[in-house]
Amino acid sequence: MGKVKASKTKQKDQDKVKMMVVPWRNKAEFRVVYNGIYSDEVEPKRQAMEKMLTWQSRALSKLPIAIESSMALCRACISHLLAIEEGNFKDNYLKLVYEYSMAIIRFVNNVTELGQTKVHRMPLHRIADSFGIPSWIVEMRHNATHRTMPSLSELTAGADWILEWLRVDFWDAQYKIMETIKPRKNFNFEEDRESIDRAIEKYMADTWKAIRSGEKVVNCYSDLLRLVERHKSKMLSSIMRRGRFIPTPSQLEELGIDDEELMSSQQLRIPDVLGKLWGPLLNILHRTKLTSSLVQLMVTMVTDKQNFQNYLLCSWLQKIIRSNASSVDFEERNLKPGKKKLYKYRRHIPYRLVLQKLLRRPSVYTQTLIRQLLPLQTPRVSPPTKKKILKLLDIVCGKSVNSKSSDQSEPFHSVLDVDLKLCPAVSEDNAEEHKDSLTPAQQFCQSPWVRDQDILNWDRIPVGALDLDSGKITLVAPDDLGDPDTSTEVGPDSREVQSSMGWMKGVGIPRGMEEGDPGVTQRVWTTEEMNAVKHAMGLI
Repeated sequence: MGKVKASKTKQKDQDKVKMMVVPWRNKAEFRVVYNGIYSDEVEPKRQAMEKMLTWQSRALSKLPIAIESSMALCRACISHLLAIEEGNFKDNYLKLVYEYSMAIIRFVNNVTELGQTKVHRMPLHRIADSFGIPSWIVEMRHNATHRTMPSLSELTAGADWILEWLRVDFWDAQYKIMETIKPRKNFNFEEDRESIDRAIEKYMADTWKAIRSGEKVVNCYSDLLRLVERHKSKMLSSIMRRGRFIPTPSQLEELGIDDEELMSSQQLRIPDVLGKLWGPLLNILHRTKLTSSLVQLMVTMVTDKQNFQNYLLCSWLQKIIRSNASSVDFEERNLKPGKKKLYKYRRHIPYRLVLQKLLRRPSVYTQTLIRQLLPLQTPRVSPPTKKKILKLLDIVCGKSVNSKSSDQSEPFHSVLDVDLKLCPAVSEDNAEEHKDSLTPAQQFCQSPWVRDQDILNWDRIPVGALDLDSGKITLVAPDDLGDPDTSTEVGPDSREVQSSMGWMKGVGIPRGMEEGDPGVTQRVWTTEEMNAVKHAMGLI
């Protein structure tokens, strides 16, 4: 029995084929190139040459030397056939000699380099003989490199022999291997949807039962692992459905999770029950290299709303990022004693892409994630840029900027601070003492800049400045303000605009300031007029 088992094991090892990445798409494309190289016509050879150039761009520096040598020889053969067809063979004789010589030199050098496995370099003819290459090919390479160039007839004979050697040792051999490989079955995701749903439900039920009983789960992941390996990232949408990875209110109640109490805390945290429930599945996805796809899918599901779904998604993202972070600047990479890491080894996560998507969905929860993602960026985010991002997050999230994210010398205010009520009047005696006790927002309210209290329809006024040249709003000199006969042409909001400009009474409005306005005396405001404007604005 032992011999039978050993023979079966040996047979299985012989039947196994080492899988590797190749530049051709399928067997048909390989066959087209194979037939083109060994064709006697120019067009098939040219098509094969174009395909091999495509393979070269796909494989970069990992193109097999047999294909590289075939390309060089095929290029020389195309030039030779075109020179004969066009009748300029004599003019291109030397060019053809150089092309054939270079192709043969490259072939011998590349093949013999594979045989230089010892400490001391071996002679080329000895290595070539071990590969079945005759000595006259090696001698032809030596003459083309160091001595008199061989004749074109000798070079074409050498090229024909090399192409035949490549046919037997590479092209035919590769094609036979592809014939033995069975094509991978294309699975239909829709047909397996019911099996996927059953596998996920079985996983949740078995894992929850094991959590409640305190036992280890055994052999409940095999079906799920098989489906994950079959459908890869398509499985993620089924796993992330509501009622599974995102629990419903009834499921939260069954698991004993108080979502309001959890969200009231200032930190993102995964309940222990959910961590034990979904930890094994996350490790299955991590093993099948789907962690990056899972993170990107979770980021697309995050919104700027403050609900339990966003809280839970951001908490999971934080846990996954912490388990994969390798930067020495990541402050929270070290877990507390007694806590296990989610993964035993790291996978690549596109931190910059995740950061860009989270910045488009600012909220209290994503703000915490963004702070942790900034030190992980490559190239690094400069400290001034990092500081600006954090300040903008505080503005959008409606928080006051604390001393950790901003300097005390540069108070930063959110938009909500402007809506605070006006501060009470302060006497000169306690002005300094009162100023020290004010919050940054109150100090902002006491600055000369105040909100405009006039009622004005700003929807009809261009953003950034009042349109003084379009005819809708025309400001006149002080002398004309009291004259009822010289009324000003204004738009539909004339009364509102005039009332808002009432503080300008007594201040001369310079007219004719536009360049090229004929017949108007150009002047500027005087010092007294400028002081009146500043006094009206509260600047002095």
